[in-house]
Amino acid sequence: MYNETTWLEGVLNHIPLSFTEACKRWRTLYRAAKGNKEPSRRSSISYASQRDREQAKRLRQEAESQIELLTDTQNLFQSDFYPYRYFASEGFLPGYSFPRLPLSAFIRGRRIPWGQG
Repeated sequence: MYNETTWLEGVLNHIPLSFTEACKRWRTLYRAAKGNKEPSRRSSISYASQRDREQAKRLRQEAESQIELLTDTQNLFQSDFYPYRYFASEGFLPGYSFPRLPLSAFIRGRRIPWGQG
């Protein structure tokens, strides 16, 4: 016979590891964005070509936008990153009754002047 107390103790003892596992994807996304920001900062120095400086500025702005999406604590309900929904998607929390935002994705692109596309 299975003891309910043993089950509960097992679940409670597993919480720290489960939380760490649930945070892996967020940490990976955050580190990638921070990593993309640093090289673009170095590429923006004065001896780089104008094109390289503009590309570095664009990459830095993209990295800053990604970091802001991942760390915005002021607008949790309007932000793409909502902790309850994130932890539910990672299996750490049950996935019910959390407000849902429209699906969106960060897609790196390039700007094409009007009429040249």
